[in-house]
Amino acid sequence: MENIIYNELIYRGFNVEVGVVEINERNLNGNNIKKQLKVDFVCTKSFEKFYIQSAFSIIDEKN
Repeated sequence: MENIIYNELIYRGFNVEVGVVEINERNLNGNNIKKQLKVDFVCTKSFEKFYIQSAFSIIDEKN
């Protein structure tokens, strides 16, 4: 499934990267925490950026 999505994004002219997205959050004490989130695709085209996570099914609402 991921190969099909990747090929479609390339066909539509997106620059596609695969990997991890780093975000900064503050915890309850006000300290900065860096988190790494896995994402299947980071797609860019012009000035637009999309993050895509593919899944066959999602059992838990938290995911």
